[in-house]
Amino acid sequence: MPKMIYEVLEREHRMVADLLQRAQRAGADERVDLLAQISQELIAHSEAESETFYAALRDHDETRDLVEDAESEHQQIAVLLDQIDHAEGGDGAIQTRIQELIEAVEQHVQEEEGDIFARARSVLDEDQARDLAERFRAIKASVTEEELAPEDVFESEE
Repeated sequence: MPKMIYEVLEREHRMVADLLQRAQRAGADERVDLLAQISQELIAHSEAESETFYAALRDHDETRDLVEDAESEHQQIAVLLDQIDHAEGGDGAIQTRIQELIEAVEQHVQEEEGDIFARARSVLDEDQARDLAERFRAIKASVTEEELAPEDVFESEE
């Protein structure tokens, strides 16, 4: 049976958490590669999630505010990715930024897998959740192929 969006997102969250932990422990050379992979994963995940899961939830009064908050967190994560990419001050500064990114991602995941998933289950039926999972995978694959930079996905809402 095809997976629902919740399962797909949970798997993605665990994969990024693992990459972040590896980056935190890695030496400088390996960390560069891991951070590039993390950035690409988070950018593709955020865009696909916004276009599928969050788009579906924006249509419901009971989930609209949660989606706005979650998208704001995506913006915050994009800023941290950019700060890591442009970090000066050596290994200590990068490690500090990685820790900040880990904390931001963990907070976002906790809120999403808690409140957002609970409310989403009340407004989306199982067929919708499966359809969103398939659409999420397709969009993420498409975005990943484009290899976008954070500023291409997370534009300022000024």
